Amino acid sequence: MNRLSELRKEKNLKQSELAKLMGTSQQTISAYERDMYSQKDSVLEKKLAEFFSCSIDYLRGLSDIRNSEKYVKDSILLRDEFRKLGIIGEDEDISDELLSYFRNLIQLNKPFLSNFSKNNRDLDSDTKNPDDK
Repeated sequence: MNRLSELRKEKNLKQSELAKLMGTSQQTISAYERDMYSQKDSVLEKKLAEFFSCSIDYLRGLSDIRNSEKYVKDSILLRDEFRKLGIIGEDEDISDELLSYFRNLIQLNKPFLSNFSKNNRDLDSDTKNPDDK
C-alpha cells in the first residue's frame, strides 16, 4: 500500500487511530503501508477505499486516478468549459491526455489563480459606485 501512508497523513491520523477506525491492528496498517502484507484483505481494502474516497486501484498504486467518478465529472466540466471558450467545437472532443495536461497545469497554478481571483474580487468591490452600496 504505497498510498495508504499518504492518505492517512492527509487526515492527520496515526496508524493506531486508523486501525481502530478500520477494526484492525496497528501492525496490519503498518504492514500495508510498507507493502509487507502478503494476504490482501479485500474487506479492509474496501473499508479503506470508502474511508479515503478513492478506488482500491488508487490505494494499491495501480492507478493515479484517486476517484474515478469525480475524475469523469471533472472531465465533462472541463470539456464543457473548453467548448464555451471556443477551444473546441460543439461536436469536437479533446483527448484524455490533453485533459490531464490541462488538469495538471491548473493544479500547478492554483496558488496564482487563487491570488488572481482574490485580487479581482477586491478590484470589483473598489470600482463599485458608493451609491450602489
